[in-house]
Amino acid sequence: MRTQNFYTKNQFLIEDDNNNLTFQSYDSEIANIKDGVLTLHTNWDYSLTTQKYLYMFLSEYAYKIRDLEVRSVIISMMKYCTNKRKHLQTLIDKKFINYVED
Repeated sequence: MRTQNFYTKNQFLIEDDNNNLTFQSYDSEIANIKDGVLTLHTNWDYSLTTQKYLYMFLSEYAYKIRDLEVRSVIISMMKYCTNKRKHLQTLIDKKFINYVED
């Protein structure tokens, strides 16, 4: 398992031995891509800073999402959407992406 800072000191990228990725902000798990499946956690929209780095994580690692439709929507959203938070919430509500309450 490897842990490294993700752009700043309180944001982390954790990669396990199977190349699964977890984005962590401070002590909270925010998102992960495990076995090609994207999951967002309870605090994914905790603050504007957390959201900013989540969007960077999604932009940088969307290629690891196995479902081509989900991958395509995420990539498009990161490039063109002006209200990413609302769009992600819609994807969660429609069960297009996984959500876990911690």
